[in-house]
This record gives sequence, C-alpha cells and structure tokens, in this order.
Amino acid sequence: MKIPTLTSKKHKILTHNNIDYYLFYHPVLNCIKNILSISDISQNFTLRFENFKKNTEVSLPHGSNLLSIILYSDATTTDTLGKSSLHPIYISIGNISTKRRNKSDAKQLLGYLPILKAKDKSEKKSKDFKKLVRLTFHNSMKFLLDPLFAEKGIDLEVDNKTFWFFPRISTIICDWPEAATFSLTLLADTDLSDVTFRNNENIQEYFYNNAGQDVSLKNIPNYFWSLPKFTQALLQKQDSSLVNKIDDRLSKIPRFQKFQMFTNGLQSISRMTAKEYRILMKVMVFVVDNLYKENENNVENFVENKKLLEVYAKWNKMYMMSRSEIFTESDLENFRKDTFEWAKLFVEIFKPYSRSKLKFPKFHSWIYHIFESIRQFGIINGYTTETYESLHKDFVKIPYRMSNKKNVEDQIMKTLKRQDIINVINKKQKKKKLTKLLNFSSKFFETKLTKANIYFCEKINDPNINDNMIKGFNQFLECFDDFLDNILEVKNIKECDIIIYGTATLENGSIIKAKNKFHDKPWFSNVAISMDSNESSDYQSDEGLCYSKILLMAKIEIEEKPPLNLALVQWYDFKFEKNSYLYNCPLLKLVELYNLIPIETIDNIVHIIPRFDEDNEYFVNKYIS
Repeated sequence: MKIPTLTSKKHKILTHNNIDYYLFYHPVLNCIKNILSISDISQNFTLRFENFKKNTEVSLPHGSNLLSIILYSDATTTDTLGKSSLHPIYISIGNISTKRRNKSDAKQLLGYLPILKAKDKSEKKSKDFKKLVRLTFHNSMKFLLDPLFAEKGIDLEVDNKTFWFFPRISTIICDWPEAATFSLTLLADTDLSDVTFRNNENIQEYFYNNAGQDVSLKNIPNYFWSLPKFTQALLQKQDSSLVNKIDDRLSKIPRFQKFQMFTNGLQSISRMTAKEYRILMKVMVFVVDNLYKENENNVENFVENKKLLEVYAKWNKMYMMSRSEIFTESDLENFRKDTFEWAKLFVEIFKPYSRSKLKFPKFHSWIYHIFESIRQFGIINGYTTETYESLHKDFVKIPYRMSNKKNVEDQIMKTLKRQDIINVINKKQKKKKLTKLLNFSSKFFETKLTKANIYFCEKINDPNINDNMIKGFNQFLECFDDFLDNILEVKNIKECDIIIYGTATLENGSIIKAKNKFHDKPWFSNVAISMDSNESSDYQSDEGLCYSKILLMAKIEIEEKPPLNLALVQWYDFKFEKNSYLYNCPLLKLVELYNLIPIETIDNIVHIIPRFDEDNEYFVNKYIS
C-alpha cells in the first residue's frame, strides 16, 4: 500500500568519533499535507489573521496567504533509568483554531534530531564539543525546514481548493535550555568544582545579598524556594490532623470520566505530575470547604477557612477565563479584574510565609503583562506545552518499548508508519458503518415484565447490591407505568423484555455507569438534562439544565415496537431557592423524585461532589469542562 505522505527518510548530518549521525525525519511538506487532509481542519482553516500575524501578512505578495508554522522541540528519556534519550521535534499550524490544534492529530512528528555522544567527560565539557552540538542542531533544522522557504512560496490544497502560501515560523515551544540552543545564547561554562555546594538555605543567602554571580546563580527569584514549605507549614501548624482530613476527603471525591482519582490522598506532593496538580486544583475548593473553623493552636498569621476557600474559588474562575477561545475587550477587562482580585487575596494569605514576599517573575508577568500579550499575540492556551508533552508517549515511549533497542530511530519510524497505515485503513472502514446512537455494555440481568416484581425483590434482598440500585429496583415498575401512560401514551402492555445494563455510551462519547462495583467501588453517574423551553420557566434550573443521578439503565423490548433505551434517575434540586450557588457552583440536594427517561435525552455527564460534613448537600463541579 503506497501512501506518499507517510514516507519516512533519513539523512546523514555528520560523522563524529567515527560514528555517523543521521536525521530521521518526515518531509515537512508531507507533514503539513497530512494535517490538511483531516476534513474538519481543512474545512475550518483560517486564511486571515487579526492579531500580530497580520503584520506579517502585509509583507507577503498580493494574493498569497500566510501559513503560520508552530514547532515544538523537547528531548526526552526513553527508559525509566534515563540512560537513553531521543530528541523529537513536532510541527503544527497556527491557522487552525486553538481548540482543534490541541488535539493530537493536529500535530505531526517532523523527526528525531541527532544526539551527539562524547568519547569521555573531558570532551563533553570542551567548548569545541558544545559548539558542535549546537551546529548539528541548526544544520538539522536547516535541512528540515528549507523546503518551506522557496522564493515563490508553496501551493497547498485546503478544502479541495488550491491556495498560494508563504510559510513563516510564528512560534517555537520549548523549555529554557532548548531556547538557548535555538537562539544560540550563552550558557554558563563554570567548572563545577568551583561552584559552592548548593542547598535551599545558602543559595538564598547569596541571592538576597546580591552575590548570586559568585555561585553562577541567575538574578531571578526561585519560585520553588518557599512554595512547598509554606503549604506544609500552614497545615502542620494549624493541626496535623488536617492533613489526614484532607487525605480522607480527597479519597471520597466521586469518580468521573478521565479524572485522576486521589484514592490514597495527597501522598507526596513533590511526586505529582503537572496533570495531577491541574486536577487537584479543580477539586480543592470542595476539599477545604469547612475544613477548619477556629485558630485553636494560636497560629501566627492565621488564615481563615473562608479566605482559603475564596482564593481557590477565585483561582478556578480566573483559570477558566484564561482558557477562553476568544477574548473581546470586555472579556479582557473581566479577566483582568478577576486576576487582580485573586492576586490581591493570594498575596494577603501567603506573603507572610514567603521569604521573597512572593516576588516571583512568573507571578509578576501573569499579573501585569498577560492581558497585553493576549491583545497582541492572541489567546494563551494555544502555546502551552501540555498537549505537546503527551505526544512523547505516542512517538517516543511506546514505540521505543516495541523496539529491540538497536537502531532505535529507524525502528521507531517504521513502527509509526505501520500504525499510520492501520489508522488510514480503519478510517476508511469506519465510513462504511452507520453511527449508533449509543451502545450498552456490562449486561446485569434480563427478565420478563410479568416476572420483574419477583426478580427485583430478590435483588433488593441481596446484601451485595448497592443502596442506589436498591432504590432503582424499588421504583422501577411504578416509573415504568408512568412512562407508558404519560410519555408513550400506551396502555395494556402485557409483556416485554427488560434488560438491565451497567454501562452505556452516549453519542458524544461520554460513558455513563450504574454499577455496584467498578474496580471495587460503586459508580453511579450524574448527568445533565436540558429542560424543554416551555417548562424551563416553571422550574428552577441551572441555565436550563437539570441534574439527576442514574440508578438503573435498561433496554425495554416490546413486540412490534422499537426498543426503548431508558435510565431510571433520582433528581437533584437546588438546596435553597435563594443563594443557589456557592463558589460559582450550583448547590444541590437529592429529592425523593424518580423517573424513567430516554437515555438519548441526556446532554452529558457531570461531576457532582458531596459537601463534606453536611447532610444532603452537593456541588456541581463547574471547574471541569
């Protein structure tokens, strides 16, 4: 099977110490064509810009278009011991919307850059070797990118039309050492034997005494000097039992699709990944709610629980605004206002615990420069490394483990080509299949309507059945009669098949569950349902949404009628008629109201968290999108 755009190649860059070093790559134009071959990308491709790229457009020939190129480069280890590494570089296109570009298929592996090996430590430290490393990097980049910069531009097909483009590198995403390599700025060449042993205490003394240059220290406050310490100090000084209380609450956060669970609490914060930190921030406001009340231990600079809650809530509100796809001037002004409110409270709470008094460059940049950056360069979440770093798993870690660890780059490129061919074949086959509205799985049991009452009674008395499912069995037949009478308007059904399932997949890909055990814990999904426009004015709702907990899911097969896909739900209502929201989230209660509803009417799954130390109070976690 010949697929030209999936062709991988290799090119010798240099020979060093009698070793040939190759650049393994996909031709850059093929990478771009692969991205443009995706139908929804091609159909929604931007040809005109309104931000800083517009200045570049003006310099292009009349009738041509700007092709905004985004590169991401980051060397990564391939094994757990860190003895082997690869240096992948990826490419994406800035003409794609941020939301779409953050999906993995909107990026392509451009290649693996050669990593030079020194014959010994002496050579590794030498200026000549370091210069050769940088030269090799730039020669590799030149070879990869030169095909883009033809004098007369390039022609590309977008949505079945041919356009004239001039590619330009608009963004390079990388970490600090990589940035130094790209820009060829100097790094310190100080001999390590001349550097004073660094620890968290004495290095700060050099910094605050303006003597950082004596130990090759950059004149920038280190964010990590104080953050772990004052967080731990706050908890331990107030009451060591707070740590246990936090762990207990985190372990009780309900399950949610693609959501990292903290079954064992925080464990070690220092070992958390960036993804785990982001998830933690989305639930911490519910964890610290009513966590403590009085300053029982006479802690200096005591932080009231109310203020701690407020700073988490303000952070989440600010963070959600920062992820917006579009900013108007009024949006920017609201974002600025929310950011300043959060920063003011953050400084008030944590400044006494910070040796630098929170004088962090990133903090300053966020507070005072982010808004103008958005005006000039566009939205910020298009230039984060979060989605790019996940590519290492698909393009480095997994293929490396499939290799025999010899000629690794060559094997990986062949593995990736095979995977691409399989993906192309699968996509063609999928087009022939009809899309199912939903799919049931995890069949629990099947019974006839005439025997259902007896069967349900047996299940109710089963000690292994969860309370939620028991409520479902108790309510099922009454709710079924009501559904037939009021929804289907059907009378006198004498027999039908009732099949109970534990899992169903919605048309949008969300998975809903009503299971006694899933990895040894019950899982009963909460869902959002849009109210009919005629009814929305009669009931209190969250902008037209109502919430419910799924107790049972069933397929009902009635002779000579289409099957019914139903969920038995228990409804939530607002806890209070007034003050219905707390921490910008709906505050709910479960009510004794049950209905069978068509599963097709469910909008989506939602994350509902019980309010700790309160009876029948629940938050809808609005911080998870």
